[in-house]
Amino acid sequence: MKLSYRGIQYNQKSLNLKADVKRTSGRYRGGEFKINSVSSPSFKHTSAEKTYRGVHY
Repeated sequence: MKLSYRGIQYNQKSLNLKADVKRTSGRYRGGEFKINSVSSPSFKHTSAEKTYRGVHY
């Protein structure tokens, strides 16, 4: 995907994420509710060179 910010163009790499979804239900004050929660997404952070005001870190 091609993006631009303040006139600087760059390419975004898409991320393929896989996550396990847990579905739980319960009762609170007589009403039922359902919760979908995500447990530990399986992706790795890539090391990218970052720049802030001309300083690389």
